Amino acid sequence: MNQLSNRNSTLAERTAIDLGAGRLSEAESGCRRILAERPDDGGALRMLGIIAFRSGRPDAALRLIERAVTENPSDAEAQNSLGQVHLQMGDSLAAARAFESALSLNSQNLAARMNLAVLLRGEGDFEGALAHLMPALEYQRANPDLLNEIGVAHLHAGRVTIAMEWLQQAVRMQPGSAIYHNHLALALQGVGEIEKAIAGFDSAIAIDPQYTEARWNRSVALMAIGRYREGVEDWHLRRLHRSFRPRRIDLPEWDGKKLDAGRLLVHAEQGLGDQILYASLLPLIAERAPEITIETEPRLVRLFARSFPGANVIAAADQLRAEDLGGGIVARHSIVDLARELAFASAADLPAQGYLKPDQARRDEFRARLEAFGPPPYVGISWRSGADLSGGAKTIPLHQWRKILLQGPATFVNLQYGDTDDDVDKAARLSGARIYTDPGLDRFTDLDGLAAMTAALDQVITTSNITPMIAGAVGVPCWIMLRKSAYWYWGTAATQSPFFASVKCYRQSTPGEWEDVIEQLALDFRHALKLENRGN
Repeated sequence: MNQLSNRNSTLAERTAIDLGAGRLSEAESGCRRILAERPDDGGALRMLGIIAFRSGRPDAALRLIERAVTENPSDAEAQNSLGQVHLQMGDSLAAARAFESALSLNSQNLAARMNLAVLLRGEGDFEGALAHLMPALEYQRANPDLLNEIGVAHLHAGRVTIAMEWLQQAVRMQPGSAIYHNHLALALQGVGEIEKAIAGFDSAIAIDPQYTEARWNRSVALMAIGRYREGVEDWHLRRLHRSFRPRRIDLPEWDGKKLDAGRLLVHAEQGLGDQILYASLLPLIAERAPEITIETEPRLVRLFARSFPGANVIAAADQLRAEDLGGGIVARHSIVDLARELAFASAADLPAQGYLKPDQARRDEFRARLEAFGPPPYVGISWRSGADLSGGAKTIPLHQWRKILLQGPATFVNLQYGDTDDDVDKAARLSGARIYTDPGLDRFTDLDGLAAMTAALDQVITTSNITPMIAGAVGVPCWIMLRKSAYWYWGTAATQSPFFASVKCYRQSTPGEWEDVIEQLALDFRHALKLENRGN
């Protein structure tokens, strides 16, 4: 009996070594030899489940690891492995339960602790993630994976300077990690050190030339500082990012050459604001693709159809059917890939302001309503972003706008989508400002109406969301308050937007701090109102 036990123990150790070294075939053979003698061996079942998981067979992995847990319910490693399989299969609740079970069995199981933190971070619960990570410092202070994960949690929470401190420690401990260099570069980008960030992405890519995430991040950073020719080289790699949602469109990709016959489908990708922005670049392909069909978010169809009268505009759908497209389409091109045209364009090639054409009759109707409500100037305001992870960092609660709202005389106009009654009431009480919310405009669904309302205004003041895109596209003067690490199309330092002539940028000097931005904008707004009053 002892000989059999010792033999199984030695075989299990050798099998674990093979598994750790990635020798899956040898590890699987070892697991099956153990199970031939001990069919209920929880350790062998767990390792066999891990092998199935790494081999792309999650269903088999789940069955095996569930058996391992049944055979040995006190095995924290089995619970952690079960959580990883559930997470891969999209069941975050079951994954969280398994990770928590692992920690209840062994509070120092770092893998389970980090896996649970990654899950919480992915759901936007950055503080919850840190609550699980920080206790591990008591027994794993020199673990670079832990330091990196703490830094990433702070980074996503918007505490970029703190994140950089943790990530620098991780890189110092393990300078050969491409992942750590990539995360540190993202933090550098977050504090506005774009050139250093690009150097950091370069370091990650030098370690792992196939690291597509670092190459895509470098592409975005290069675009932000106007190095378009370099930036577009890896622009296509966004399709390999975990957030990208591929779609099946049974058409060949356009090679950029002139189409002598047939139509080009310019299909939707990314969000509403992105589609508005990239639509500004459609004129850059007009000579090579004179006939186009534009697929866009359903809420933009009427506005795009009016603005691009030579195009066929259709509503985006999960699956495009031939009958939706009409005849004669010979190739497809993502609207986001229009950014590649910037590599060969000059500033003079970019469209003049006002490339989107709002409904003039509705614009006049909205103007009349405003005039009935209060005196000009009419200043649109928007203060929230609904973006999944970055929305909080781009939001400035309206009651914090007091210094702006105190300037006057002016009539402020609510352009913010969503439930805004409490925000508006509180801001009005604190500032005494007149804030008009049009009762007949659905600011979320009726984007054609929102564009008409925006066109009726004298000015817009906003944070980064769809509002500055619409204002810039219809040519209304707009002041935008930007976080330190604004997305690439807002540039990095200039007050002028590279894409919208009517948009002026006010940028954070310190990540997460809005006070100086609000102070400067309020001063400029007061000065502009004085000039307008003198003119009148």
